[in-house]
Formats: sequence, structure tokens, C-alpha cells
Amino acid sequence: MADNLQKQRYEHKYIIRDDVGVAVRDFVSSYLDLDPFGATQPNFSYPVHSLYMDSPGLRLYHTTINGDKNRYKLRIRFYEDRPKAPVY
Repeated sequence: MADNLQKQRYEHKYIIRDDVGVAVRDFVSSYLDLDPFGATQPNFSYPVHSLYMDSPGLRLYHTTINGDKNRYKLRIRFYEDRPKAPVY
């Protein structure tokens, strides 16, 4: 079972100007396929809303802050503002 555990994880986030974001999107568009929903949207983009859940003691938050390996997040995510839109 130990072989199934995640050994390392890297994530980098950057704050960039809107015009730089558009330039990055345009550059990678020749290497990536749009998801079917995004392809039908204006500007090829759509909102992503996430609601994260945790215990009263914030156990999941603390596993993130402590850098615990193999942590997880519980979330509800939706992509449209319509009341009857699917939620994941």
C-alpha cells in the first residue's frame, strides 16, 4: 500500500495581469483542446464556483497548512449561475 502514497506534489500559482492571462491562453491553445463546455462559451471561459467543507476543528485545513501528504479536500463545485445547473 505504501507504493500508492503520493511522494511529492508541486503547485505554483502566479498573480498576472488580465492581458498576460489572455496571451498565455492564446499561446497554449495550439497545444491543448478546449473542454466541450468551454468551447461553447463567450471568450472560451466560464466561472468556476467552489464550496469547501471541513470539520468544526478545521482538520482538512490543518492537513494543508502542515503539508501532510495524501491530504484531500471535500468540495462542491458548479460552473454556471443558473439555479437548476448541475453541481459536482
